[in-house]
Amino acid sequence: MKDSKLLDEVIRYYLDSSSFNGLPIYEIENYDVNEMIELINDGFVEAISEVDVLNPHIKGFDLGLSKEHQIVNARNTDRHTCFYSTDRALEEVQIDYQKPYTALLQRGKEQFKVIFLI
Repeated sequence: MKDSKLLDEVIRYYLDSSSFNGLPIYEIENYDVNEMIELINDGFVEAISEVDVLNPHIKGFDLGLSKEHQIVNARNTDRHTCFYSTDRALEEVQIDYQKPYTALLQRGKEQFKVIFLI
């Protein structure tokens, strides 16, 4: 995994949130837009804003946002943008397999992903 304090902050916020929320742009103390763009381009972070969904604090669906669109979100500090660690960034996270739904979220899956239980 990439060594980055900013990426660590995004991952920690996501995993420590009781609802697997994204890290709001306004809560990042020393926001480095160039580093965030690099994390987006490398596939470690996804940027979702209020332009994309009503509530960017939760990753409800796979929106399929292009990296270019996410970079626009990351550059615009006036927007309400939240950052999510991707499944690539979460590969080494300790998973709680006793809670199957939680395990999916710990891997960066969408909250409203349709799951069929048999």
